[in-house]
Amino acid sequence: MLKKSISLLFKTGIIFSIVSFLSVMLHLLLRKGVEQPTANIGFPLKFYEQFWAGENDLHWGWNIKHFLIDGILILIVVLIFDQFKSKKL
Repeated sequence: MLKKSISLLFKTGIIFSIVSFLSVMLHLLLRKGVEQPTANIGFPLKFYEQFWAGENDLHWGWNIKHFLIDGILILIVVLIFDQFKSKKL
């Protein structure tokens, strides 16, 4: 039981990291050519934001609530896939 829980948490962490990385890359690709690009991390909810408020004034901020919700949503998806996988075997 403990081994399965650790495995699920590890898979959740890996998938969370991949989804966050892809959300950053997609955002940067969509903002290509903009003089002062912004950075947003998180899918479906944005939990980190970095933006320019002036010529040389960089602002950033975290939304811990969105971070936790994103993590819980990905954990639920991993659990659902794990249930389907175990029922097919």
